[in-house]
Amino acid sequence: MTPPPDGIYPNMPAAEYHSVDALSQSGMAHLDPPARWLAYNMADDEEPTPFMRMGTLIHRRILERRPILERVSVRPDFYPAPAYHTEVKSGAIPLGHPLKWRENAKECSAWTAVEKRKGHDILTTAEVKTLEGCVAASRPTGTPGSF
Repeated sequence: MTPPPDGIYPNMPAAEYHSVDALSQSGMAHLDPPARWLAYNMADDEEPTPFMRMGTLIHRRILERRPILERVSVRPDFYPAPAYHTEVKSGAIPLGHPLKWRENAKECSAWTAVEKRKGHDILTTAEVKTLEGCVAASRPTGTPGSF
């Protein structure tokens, strides 16, 4: 995308911001020597680490100035025990009994696949608390805001 005219764009969506073909803050770290920037800019994108993902979410929430929950799904801590679960079949636990979330459980991986198809970032409850804390810490004291 062609860079927009110089200026401040506080409500530019993250996808548009990252599609602009311009020197970024991250890219400036690769300017010594300047030839490194070209190699950096042409490198394949790497899978973001959990810290990079959280940083992107904090960045979006603060700079886009709108709630991000429309693009975030909070992963449940538990899922209901299905009828085919060994302990349900044996009568040790009732059908629907809350089981700790396991990504390799059929129901859990199906939920994750649906949320990813929606284009959502998936956060745990703990990650949501971290995000809320970082956003709150970035505001001047007493400034209201909603996640």
